[in-house]
Amino acid sequence: QSALQDLASGLPNVHFLGQMDFHALQNLYRHALITIMPSLMIETFGYIWLESLAMKTPVIARNVEPLSDFITAHQGGVLFNTSDDLHTAITMIATDTHQRQAYAEQGYNAIKSIYRKSAHLTQYFDIIQRLRSRKA
Repeated sequence: QSALQDLASGLPNVHFLGQMDFHALQNLYRHALITIMPSLMIETFGYIWLESLAMKTPVIARNVEPLSDFITAHQGGVLFNTSDDLHTAITMIATDTHQRQAYAEQGYNAIKSIYRKSAHLTQYFDIIQRLRSRKA
């Protein structure tokens, strides 16, 4: 972390906030234009993209699985491979309000319909009902 702080020294728009509680994170996501996930390694699920889209903030993520699968399936942002791709994606989302809002809405709607507690409970009770039907 100290190496990153040294690199960011003097940059007025870079802040190291440390660990934050859930509500503080929600507030940050809600007011951000973009969430960038530059992960070099595979992440098994990665809640960052989910938290971001739940606050209607689009995601720019490195094109690595499974992140690329989630972002593509839910249409909540853009994938990148190179630094140039990242720069292009940031510029596009930061300047194209219509596209940014489209990614935000599409991602949010996907999260709302797939990952909310009510959606999981509906699926859970459907499974129970199917299992009961097999026994009968």
